[in-house]
Amino acid sequence: ALCLGLARLLRQTLGWSKVHLGPDTFVLQVDVPSCLQVPGHAWREALEGIDVVELRVDCLASAQDETQLAQEVAQLRRFLNGTPLLFTVRSVLQGGSFAASEAEYLELLRFGIRLGVEMLDVECTVGQATIDAVVKARGTTRIVGSFHELREPMPEA
Repeated sequence: ALCLGLARLLRQTLGWSKVHLGPDTFVLQVDVPSCLQVPGHAWREALEGIDVVELRVDCLASAQDETQLAQEVAQLRRFLNGTPLLFTVRSVLQGGSFAASEAEYLELLRFGIRLGVEMLDVECTVGQATIDAVVKARGTTRIVGSFHELREPMPEA
């Protein structure tokens, strides 16, 4: 596991990470309250044939605690085997659960970059200063712009 992690870090740092994006790209959205509670066999089964794993940080109970969030990402990484991780913080206005300020949104995205995620979802509805700050801090992390037009409120789960 240490060798896989080191290889992933080197690929990311050197810009060699391969992200398959195309018409046949398969993305698994992880929107659980805790990655730590999902058994290993479930991760292995769910990740088979997946090109990108989207971690919905706004759905995690630990989203506001950097130490816990780092543990959640580390747990997920144990099973990714090089599959790129897309770090997503979806706001309430865009159909997610994140209801904090734009400054807190930016800090969470910066933390995702510090965790070494391969891809970062940035909502196109945030201010230009936030977008500029993320682009400046991103290093080799790829930015995915997102916009969700919600005509009706999202149904309660």
